[in-house]
Amino acid sequence: KDGIAETAVLDLWLARGADKSPQDKNGMTAYGHFIKQSIYYDEMHSAIMGQRVAVHSYANWQFPHASGRAVQAKLRPPNGPSPGDLRGGSRLGIIVYEDDDDEMLDDYGDY
Repeated sequence: KDGIAETAVLDLWLARGADKSPQDKNGMTAYGHFIKQSIYYDEMHSAIMGQRVAVHSYANWQFPHASGRAVQAKLRPPNGPSPGDLRGGSRLGIIVYEDDDDEMLDDYGDY
């Protein structure tokens, strides 16, 4: 299937005057979250398929399907992406290691 098939809810949301500029605690808008989730999906799909996982730039992300590019255009804030959108929020990679991971390794050893 060619990307995102259903945008009726998004279209209704925007037709009723939804503000595309609000940011979350990481400075990301809905536009940034859409790109972030799309990149996560692309990376995970590549990893599952045994393909090399490319390092993506949030600022230059291009959707492979026209439907994704259409949603990206609909979500783009009027003044452009926020700085948080351009850096992908606080994301460091597919796996985020937490402080307690070291404790788990001490308890159970390396896998």
